[in-house]
Amino acid sequence: MNELHLYNLIVDSDFKKMAPILSTEESTDLEQEIVYNGYYKPIITWNKTILDGFNQYEICHRWEVPFKVEEIEMRTRDEAIIYICKNTLKKKNLTDEQYRYCIGRLYTAYKTFMLVLYPHQNQYTPEDQRRPGYNSPSGNTTAQMVGEMVFLSSGTVAKYGIFAKAIDTIYDKVPDIAMEMLSGSFHISHDNTIKLAEMSPDEIKVIHDHAVLDGDNRLLHSSIQRSLQQSKERAQRESKRPARKKPEIKQMPKYDPDAEISSLALTIPTWISSMKRTQSISNFSEASTAALWKLEKKLDALQESIQILQTAIKEEYHE
Repeated sequence: MNELHLYNLIVDSDFKKMAPILSTEESTDLEQEIVYNGYYKPIITWNKTILDGFNQYEICHRWEVPFKVEEIEMRTRDEAIIYICKNTLKKKNLTDEQYRYCIGRLYTAYKTFMLVLYPHQNQYTPEDQRRPGYNSPSGNTTAQMVGEMVFLSSGTVAKYGIFAKAIDTIYDKVPDIAMEMLSGSFHISHDNTIKLAEMSPDEIKVIHDHAVLDGDNRLLHSSIQRSLQQSKERAQRESKRPARKKPEIKQMPKYDPDAEISSLALTIPTWISSMKRTQSISNFSEASTAALWKLEKKLDALQESIQILQTAIKEEYHE
């Protein structure tokens, strides 16, 4: 797959979540670079699933720019996650949340992957096959190993593992909010992230919207908690209320074929009376030409309508 081609690859949403998130400016610069100059670096894949080059892949397909693919071998999904996280941690301009998340995912992936690399561990296991730090008094050897890679204490690495798990839980419930957190556009503390992960999707949205509208990132301050509690109590009260009786549908009156005809017949005497009164009171010689012309046109229209109606009546009577 070293030839330039518009390959169709698999985009794993979990893998993509660990990849660097570009700013608007970075995304624009990358897009212009690819559109004008093409893209010649390979997109890295495992089983046709992208491990590195998510943004480039999307841009290439959007503009139909051919690209290369480099397929690499991985033993497990955890090894693929380790590859992605290590690659992401080399990038510049990571948000604090991305940095903590990738270290947390690196730590949890290594914990599982070590069991694959060193499945059997006991006092008879040869020294060269022993899991690093096996039987260590601290009992947290994986965190120590990852801590040495990223120059952090084992306690901090383990803490970031909890943070990463919370982000994944939030992502499963409300993906957009989790991505806002990773991008740094919705910034909250570590403790509040853990608390947020324990909430329902609707509660997460309420908290998020309050924080965004208030411009207060102390997510769980008293006013938001109070508002959330009030929303819960209101919903509980509504659920306990007896169902409202559905309004009765107003019955339409029975159709009367004579109704419109009778109504018109009752109205015509009023017209006749108005015309007689006008004729007896008004002095047509003193009226303006415009007024007389307007009345004449209306009477012509009325006379035409009368003739049409009379014709319809005569046809019904077969005259």
